[in-house]
Amino acid sequence: MKKKSMKFFNKNLKKLIHIPALFIFSIIILFIFVSCSIFTGISERGSKDRDGSTGRLLPSFAGSSIEFVDINSGDTYPGEDLMVYINIVNSGSMEAENVKVNLITRDYFISNGEETCWDIGILDAGGKITLKTLLSLMDNITEDTLVSCRLEISSGDADSFIGSNYSIMVYGVRPFEGNFIPIIGLHAIEDHIEAPIELYTGHFDSLCRVLKDYDYETITFMDLLNYIDFGKALPERPVIITSDDGFQDVYTNGFPILKKYGYKMTVFLVTGAVAETDADRKTNAYFNSRTDVIRPILIWPEIKEMHEYGCEFLSHTVNHVRLGLASDDEFLYELKKSKEDIESHLGNEILFYAWPYDNNSPSKWHLIPEAGYRGAVRYGNGIEDMRTINLYDIKRVEFNSYIPPYQ
Repeated sequence: MKKKSMKFFNKNLKKLIHIPALFIFSIIILFIFVSCSIFTGISERGSKDRDGSTGRLLPSFAGSSIEFVDINSGDTYPGEDLMVYINIVNSGSMEAENVKVNLITRDYFISNGEETCWDIGILDAGGKITLKTLLSLMDNITEDTLVSCRLEISSGDADSFIGSNYSIMVYGVRPFEGNFIPIIGLHAIEDHIEAPIELYTGHFDSLCRVLKDYDYETITFMDLLNYIDFGKALPERPVIITSDDGFQDVYTNGFPILKKYGYKMTVFLVTGAVAETDADRKTNAYFNSRTDVIRPILIWPEIKEMHEYGCEFLSHTVNHVRLGLASDDEFLYELKKSKEDIESHLGNEILFYAWPYDNNSPSKWHLIPEAGYRGAVRYGNGIEDMRTINLYDIKRVEFNSYIPPYQ
């Protein structure tokens, strides 16, 4: 009896094991069927969504863009005109019909009756078209402001394409009421000075700290020129920190202190002494053979690093000659060549130089525009007054180890 019961149980157990396996197999088949149905439905609906029935792709304007061009070139200021180029691209695989373009401008633009909406009709797949219009900036922008436009493009039954914002920086304009701008003149910045014209690293730190405590903000000579030409807004307490000749210690000792206080400075380079690599680095003996204090000069990689941070590099001639005593040909060569040297390495226009040895001569002033400059900087003569500034005779305040840091 017991053997029969076990035989019956084993036989039915095999049947019971088959039932769950059949159930799981049925579930898998059902899941595959339902998934295929859903995918087919989505695909068919997506095809209809693209053009209503055929499944072909609609036009796409995702590659379209806006480009601003300042008609006056250089930085952009309130009241200026901007040429705006609108580049429309059909990057889809289907011809675009009834294409309409709308340039959406923000509060800071004035259209002056110029077109900002276009009906361009048909644009083939892969086709491009460039539109342009003229926009003016409002006059009453007093703070540096990022102004922007964007595109809205429609075509037939397709959803409208609304592009990202395209922006341009507009520098605020307001009167400078302080009148006086201190322009500080330095040379080398050394831990151990060997000539009185040099400045201790610690004293340079003290100078920057005092300026910061009194809320001074550093500007460049280009900031100064843009204020004169366009009224660019200056900080309430502007200061220009300068160093002549291009000593390497400006990079090794001065640059970390500038970054510590969030400051920038202007360096006047004797470009003939500036090498490309450390292996070829020159010293101040290049332009001062009588000196007993030998100091290394900056190389272009160091200059580029400081430039990218925000420091300004201007001309101090090629060979540190006395420009006031030079012939007209030598005067023009020294300034044109040094200007070319800096512009070719840094890519920005050079419009100021410092007179070597403070050898300024009014008899040479008529050559300054011919050399490609707007202004020239002295070494001394006091604090500059913006009400009476002479761009060919810009004043500086000497700061060196002759002067106590607390003075």
